[in-house]
Amino acid sequence: MEITANSTTDIAINVKHESTAPRHNIQSYGYITIPVFPPFDVHLDSHAGPRWTKRVTHFERLIVGMNITDATQKRALLLHYAGPDVDNIFETLPGTGGDKDYKKAVECLNTYFIPKVNMVYEEYQFRQAKQRSNENLASYHTRLRQLAKHCGFADVDKEIRTQIVFSCTSHKLRLRALREDLSLTALLEAGRVAEITDRQARDIQPTSTDQSVNALPPRSKPYPVHPDQHAPPHTPNNQRTHTHSPCRNCGGPFPHGISCPANGKTCRSCGKNGHFAKVCPSRSQQRLRFVQQILMILSKTLPILLLSTPSRLSSPPPRHPVRPSAPAPSCIVNIGGQPIFVLVDSGASANLLDEAT
Repeated sequence: MEITANSTTDIAINVKHESTAPRHNIQSYGYITIPVFPPFDVHLDSHAGPRWTKRVTHFERLIVGMNITDATQKRALLLHYAGPDVDNIFETLPGTGGDKDYKKAVECLNTYFIPKVNMVYEEYQFRQAKQRSNENLASYHTRLRQLAKHCGFADVDKEIRTQIVFSCTSHKLRLRALREDLSLTALLEAGRVAEITDRQARDIQPTSTDQSVNALPPRSKPYPVHPDQHAPPHTPNNQRTHTHSPCRNCGGPFPHGISCPANGKTCRSCGKNGHFAKVCPSRSQQRLRFVQQILMILSKTLPILLLSTPSRLSSPPPRHPVRPSAPAPSCIVNIGGQPIFVLVDSGASANLLDEAT
């Protein structure tokens, strides 16, 4: 067999075919195109052992499909597909055998990679595997079984069953497994039936668009409402603002959330404790007494007595405007027992007031 790279994606193999027919000894040569595998990345992560085992499995399926049975060809293709890093490691391994020892080459590489399987890390990966929202139970079971291959479990089915009970998305299935103590087979069957019935129920259940009601459409308003005429939005009872009465001790809103801020405080107006000066009762009483004194003074001075007026005020009001040079109207008013000379209508020379006013 001759191997020739003719492109980035294909390899041409010149395969020698020998007929096994009893009456014929026919030899022919042909070219078979096979896909190119990416090289094996030795330093990709810390668990190269499971990846190498899967790589060997895929390679052996390939050579079976290509009907390659010669040990020399299989060994050459194994090292070729493994890549330069694996080839360099293979050259340093002892006891790799000759060119025809395909099984010996696989055993040496397995011995090198498989001890790097970290059992604790693989079990951690298994325990962290949870069912995805778009993953059915059968796919989740397959993924768990793949992860359990390198965990070294004594009872794989028991561990998978426990992980499904802990991490499945169906709460009903979890309750049933805890109540009936189902085996892994029974658990998978119950989950499959539950998924089918749930899907069928969703198909049967009408959606909100199908639940139409034969009702009359709402009547439109005859005239458009101006934006300024919109009524204020209705406020729910639980969102209505509550008005608070002022506190008589501090002047703030009452009732208080915790305690009144005026507790233990001294009033600057009266010197008493328990209230502020702005709401001091004595201060209000002082204002009341002051107003009462003003009213008392006014009651003594009122009514205002008109003692004398100029003779021109007794005449009827003029029909024509008063000349600016006319003297200002005045009179004498008795205020507090004292006659005081004042100007009528704030001293305006053109006056509209008559004597009766």
